[in-house]
Amino acid sequence: MNYRFSDHLDLAKLQEFYDGDPRLAVGVFDAFVMETVTALPELGNLYTSGDLAEFRRLVHKIKPGFLYVGLTSLYEKLSELEVRCGEVKQTSELSAHYAAVTTRLLVEVPWVENELGKLKELEAMAS
Repeated sequence: MNYRFSDHLDLAKLQEFYDGDPRLAVGVFDAFVMETVTALPELGNLYTSGDLAEFRRLVHKIKPGFLYVGLTSLYEKLSELEVRCGEVKQTSELSAHYAAVTTRLLVEVPWVENELGKLKELEAMAS
C-alpha cells in the first residue's frame, strides 16, 4: 500500500524512510509521541531551571525523532539550539533560539499526532 503523508511533513524524507508503507511508519510515529512529546515539558523545566548541561543532553536525545517523523526543519532548529548550548554559559542566553523552537513545537507536533491518528485508523481498517 502506498500511503500519502500530510503535506505538512517532509514527504521526501518520509518516502526515504518508509517507502510509502504505513506499517513501518506507525511504530515510529507512536514512539515519537510517547517518548519525545512527553519529554517536552521536561525540556521546558530544564530551560527554566537553568540546567544547561541537562537541557543540552535532552535536546540531543529528542532531536533525531523529529527527523523520522518528517519535521526536518524543526530537527534543524534543534540542531542549531544544541550547538548554541555549547557556546553559552546559561540557558537564558538561548532565549531567542528556545522561543523559536517552542513556537514551532506548538504548531508542528500536532501535525505528527494527527498523522499518527490517521496511520492507526488505516492500520485498524487493514486488520
